[in-house]
Amino acid sequence: MSETILRLNTADALPSPFNIERPIEQCRDLAEKIKAQGQLVPGLVRRHPTIPGKCEIIFGHRRHIACRLADVPFLALLHEGPLTDEEIIAMQYAENADREDMTDFERKEKIDQIMQVTGCTQGEAADRLGIDEAVASRAMRVGSNLAPSLRPLVESGQLKRSHSYYIAKLDNYEQQAALAEETVRRKLSKDAVAKQVAKLMGKTQKRTRKAKHKDEFGEVTYCMASTREQLIDWLGKLIALVKKNGVL
Repeated sequence: MSETILRLNTADALPSPFNIERPIEQCRDLAEKIKAQGQLVPGLVRRHPTIPGKCEIIFGHRRHIACRLADVPFLALLHEGPLTDEEIIAMQYAENADREDMTDFERKEKIDQIMQVTGCTQGEAADRLGIDEAVASRAMRVGSNLAPSLRPLVESGQLKRSHSYYIAKLDNYEQQAALAEETVRRKLSKDAVAKQVAKLMGKTQKRTRKAKHKDEFGEVTYCMASTREQLIDWLGKLIALVKKNGVL
């Protein structure tokens, strides 16, 4: 990697196609810091592979947006060697992995990107990025199941990562939204959210039970009952069969 630091007009630094776009509002605080202190940490760019005279940002997209808001040049190291798509994605993840506000949405998107460019499995993609299996599993659940409307709450930190994991277990987006609103408003603990989710799942998800009885030929059979009413119905039939066979 070259140690040359470039002072780029923000219009000459273009985002990577693998960049995870963040709302401009989330970069305003950083823009104020850059105005006051300057850009303390440079980004990383390479010569744009298809547009002469431009650079492609490998990482440092938030700093780039903040520099644009602050109306100052974007400082970046220039990478001179070739890079594969997988290497760019891995570098982007590594640069952001230690951020406290990195969300499960972002982790899922990076895992998905590695899977797309390499054709590997979810577990292999997580391993290539150095993501723990449990962390990857949680990220895939939250990123896939949580209502899109709740993403801003997660990204802003109003809805904690542990809360979003439990809320994502609910299949109903309306229930997710209602519980998320209650969680933020009442500042519910992780355990309180988990209990609420378990309660809602118990009310809305039907549990399958097995009722065992003997048929008219005396053979043991099993019937599947997905609701309490169905189970009662099966028990009624069981009693009728038993009476018919003269046991009662």
